[in-house]
Amino acid sequence: MAPPKYELYYNPFSICSLMVLYTLRLKGEPKSPDDAVEPEERFINIYTGEQMTERYLEKHPKGTVPAMLAPEAGIQLTDSTDITSFLMDRYPSLRPNAHRQTIDSLLAELHEISYVTLSFKPEERRVEGVMDSVRGIMDRPDTSDKYRKMLQGKFDNHAASLKKFADNKQSVESVEADSVGFLDKISEHLAKQGGGQASWIFGDDVGPTALDAHTVTFIARLLDAKREHLIPADVLAYGRPKLQGKEWLGITKGNPTLHSLYVKGEKGGSGR
Repeated sequence: MAPPKYELYYNPFSICSLMVLYTLRLKGEPKSPDDAVEPEERFINIYTGEQMTERYLEKHPKGTVPAMLAPEAGIQLTDSTDITSFLMDRYPSLRPNAHRQTIDSLLAELHEISYVTLSFKPEERRVEGVMDSVRGIMDRPDTSDKYRKMLQGKFDNHAASLKKFADNKQSVESVEADSVGFLDKISEHLAKQGGGQASWIFGDDVGPTALDAHTVTFIARLLDAKREHLIPADVLAYGRPKLQGKEWLGITKGNPTLHSLYVKGEKGGSGR
């Protein structure tokens, strides 16, 4: 039986999309040929509202990126952590047994950080703006009941995100503190590999893991968001060379991770 045909829906200015794309570039060899995942990568223009179209919501009810689907196999992964977990199960080098618990724990910690808060100013109203756009489509007289129901699901998903943020009483300061706490743990692991001289978090003998893929992407976003001060020197020294590597540049084409910098023609921190 041939392996499933996977489709990966992404946007190159979505940090979670970049985390998955970079994980795919570093994934190594699968456990077996049947475990191989080589998705067709399909660009979704989240800045023109493509993620809110009826066609996309039929595929992915949350209407977000990234999403990895294999319809023939009934696979619908609509979160970067779920996609990464799926890949780690199939590519052993992404989560070596000796470091399994650490990788799972630190990935979970990283994905509790509010990337929106670090990336955008409150007045930009990123999440609220999405909800306003969804509401606008729902209010149109030509929107079908079926489409309106799909849009309501997307609206509720974003409303839940806002509520979680409010319930956790998060602020820019608390999110920055969470970022520093995470990166300090990365620094501790690098120190175990000769004071940050190793190419990868768990050393050159282990090689790149899913934690490396997500951490490097996080470093790129912090640089582009002008938050370099949050990154320990050894973590920065570890991350910068990766942002000039062929795997990363093959994804970003040398562009920043923030669409606003791309539109303004700025290189951003990740390109320096």
